[in-house]
Amino acid sequence: MQGRKIINKNVSFLTKIQAYFIGFCYDAINFLFKIFSFILWPRKIKNSPKKICIYRIGNIGDIICTIPAIIAVRRAYPDAHITLLTSPSKRGRPGAKELLEGAWFIDKLWVYYSDEIGDFKGIYQLIKNLKLKSFDLLIYFPQELITLKTLFRNLIFIKLCGIKKAVGFEYSTIKKWTRAQSAVYQFDNETDRLINLLKRWNMPINNKVEYELPIPKEVQEATLKIINENKINSKLIFGIMPSASYEDNQWSLDNFAEVGKFILQKYKDCQIVVLGGPGDKDKGEYIKNKIGSNSVINLCGVPLLETSFLINKLILLVSNNTGLMHMAALAGIKVVAIFSPAELNGKWRPYGKNSKELINREVAECDGYYYKKTLNCHERINDVSAEEVKNEIVNFI
Repeated sequence: MQGRKIINKNVSFLTKIQAYFIGFCYDAINFLFKIFSFILWPRKIKNSPKKICIYRIGNIGDIICTIPAIIAVRRAYPDAHITLLTSPSKRGRPGAKELLEGAWFIDKLWVYYSDEIGDFKGIYQLIKNLKLKSFDLLIYFPQELITLKTLFRNLIFIKLCGIKKAVGFEYSTIKKWTRAQSAVYQFDNETDRLINLLKRWNMPINNKVEYELPIPKEVQEATLKIINENKINSKLIFGIMPSASYEDNQWSLDNFAEVGKFILQKYKDCQIVVLGGPGDKDKGEYIKNKIGSNSVINLCGVPLLETSFLINKLILLVSNNTGLMHMAALAGIKVVAIFSPAELNGKWRPYGKNSKELINREVAECDGYYYKKTLNCHERINDVSAEEVKNEIVNFI
């Protein structure tokens, strides 16, 4: 079964019919893609493929959630030469290049940008370059919001590249009747989806989920310098991540500030670091000034790898749905994450037992309308109250 499970049968007959029909569509579409793949690549996977290409595009969250699946492939084929083919789309966006340079579980990082394949000449050159590599196996990790058209296009594209065997073509999000889907199903989060995709394509992986982000020694030293300069010396360091890629995922800055005040009152001698990218500095300053304490340090704008190393020092992170949230959860840090009711149930929730997802699914007008921008749902994330977040923090600590 495509990455979902039934969690609620106590729904209206219409809702049940809609959800089950969409579930049938998921399975039928993915069965057809397996047939197409078998027709194009009838041979079985070699016991020991020498050259493997893992194809995964995306930004920070996409790449972070893929790391356990990449490590699983490395464990399955320890002697293979593994290339990660990836793209953050536009130049300047952070992705695998900023995160995985020098990682032990890949041998080569191959990054391309959307402007390089913007015309026929660029696409032809990419096909030519891939042909020259003569990969024995390509493992495709489709993005969760990929369209059927794009998935089928990539199937044909990969065949044109002379790949000897390719797996992983799956469709994971149908935007029809999404509220019914959220009512009946819980979907795999992104980390589990990719691990289970390998299993569904009969890859010889084990059930152990491993995560590691390579942090060079010079980055660790630079982070320790930042920690010393900002006098971050508490045994209880909390993190706040107030930014989000989508407006629907943006919890109120005032709510974050209220939670920050509570943390400082509740836990003696603790400190709070506000994390984010260079564009989040103003948000960090707003929260710091709203709380009004020197125990709040605005570290928005600290480079990505330094931030990832700093996250390991936290006792708990309060966050929107972001890449840093996934980074913390996979590193085993306690996470309280606030989600929009527009999210499909379970998708992109933080990985692991140390994580808590807070979401108000009683919002009828936008519950489950996944990334449907015509609906004015961005304020409804604030139906998750600061009190709920405070309670979860106390439960964790």
